Amino acid sequence: LGCYCLAKRTQDQEYWDTSRELLVWLERNKIETPHGWGWGLQFDWQSEAFVPQNTPCVTITAIVATAFYETYCLTQEGRYLTFLQKSADFIVHDLNKAIRHGAQVFSYSLCDQRLVVNANSYAALVLFYALQYFPNAEHQGVMEGLLDYIIKEQNEDGSWYYHDKQQ
Repeated sequence: LGCYCLAKRTQDQEYWDTSRELLVWLERNKIETPHGWGWGLQFDWQSEAFVPQNTPCVTITAIVATAFYETYCLTQEGRYLTFLQKSADFIVHDLNKAIRHGAQVFSYSLCDQRLVVNANSYAALVLFYALQYFPNAEHQGVMEGLLDYIIKEQNEDGSWYYHDKQQ
């Protein structure tokens, strides 16, 4: 995504070429889940939960989906839209779920139950991108619920806790 932004800003062919190479790498390194595609870190990650390398998580998937979205917007190559649709399907159908403030919210990764506010904002972003090209009533309802959840989790001073307030 960084090379893409530099290419767009500078029009330097080397950045465009690097961006294309990285997109090909992302395509080859997608992780197929039961319902979609996700991306994870290339190394084990330990915080409150242990996340093994190449475990799809919502934050990395959203950054990758943004790169494909931006590339589609620039090139109008329809194949990039498939990555948005598959990323949205991964989020809605494969991540662990909970109900908060009446909304369905999602875990950070496939292997934990943590509800992280910014991760759910990334989930809403991916759904927003995908819904522009793939109208889906279920995904629309989930996205609207996520936005409501994020607003309800906000503190009076405008900040958010990292985790859901109920955890």
